[in-house]
Amino acid sequence: MKSLRKLAEGKPCYLRLYPFCTHNAEQTILAHIRRGNTAGGGMKPADINGVPLCGKCHAVYDGEAQKIYTRTELDAEMLRAHVQWLDWLWSNEIILVCA
Repeated sequence: MKSLRKLAEGKPCYLRLYPFCTHNAEQTILAHIRRGNTAGGGMKPADINGVPLCGKCHAVYDGEAQKIYTRTELDAEMLRAHVQWLDWLWSNEIILVCA
């Protein structure tokens, strides 16, 4: 079984922040969403709380100085990206519901 981190490698960037996104799938990694008290103190959230992002979008989401997006806008865009990633995982039967 492949980990979600490995699976994210080579995928397109799901955040696609204009004008920052490089659209370079070779730089894509799983970026973790640190919201909802799912991590802290140097601990990453579970990989299901991640989204494939290019290096530049990851840096902007993590707080790189930029004056285009507010934190609220970044969080809204990351929610959109996360839902699209989860939909892809579901459609490709990578996420399954087991009884």
